[in-house]
Amino acid sequence: APRIDYASFVPVAQDAADRAAAALRTAVQELEASPVDFSALDEAVQKAEALRAEDYTAASWDAFLPKLQTAQQALLAIDGSTQQTTVDAALQAFRQAQEALVKRADPTALQAAIDQAEALRKGEYTTPSWDAMQQKLAAARAAADDPNATQAQVDLAARELSAAIEALVRGMPDDGAM
Repeated sequence: APRIDYASFVPVAQDAADRAAAALRTAVQELEASPVDFSALDEAVQKAEALRAEDYTAASWDAFLPKLQTAQQALLAIDGSTQQTTVDAALQAFRQAQEALVKRADPTALQAAIDQAEALRKGEYTTPSWDAMQQKLAAARAAADDPNATQAQVDLAARELSAAIEALVRGMPDDGAM
């Protein structure tokens, strides 16, 4: 047994020592009486394991995946010494990461606008209106190709391209040159 140096102890009043001992006994009893509940973390991880990467933007999925792996490892590491606060902190961090996931945009309306614009012929419209539509078409293609585009960005690109198509002015391409 290790040797204790009693000379280094600071004397305390008996009532203070009794209160400290009682508080320690209470804390130990609470630890023994309340087992660690990891069911919420386990349930959250199980639900997350059913998520599909293709449903979310690449950037948000890449940020989420390590948090999922950390939560899975935390579940595997739970043993008799694990405290509820540790499990609760892991659950909170995991939920924050999951809430940060961004759904991949549905590009259906945007693709329809792009297809409509690509079917048009330059020679049927004035140069300024055609050029304006081409700028919106380029922006729409960029939004369609962006794996991290949000639904709001995709919807905006679709609306702007559709508006540019509607704003096309029929006429000779060189109308403005006269």
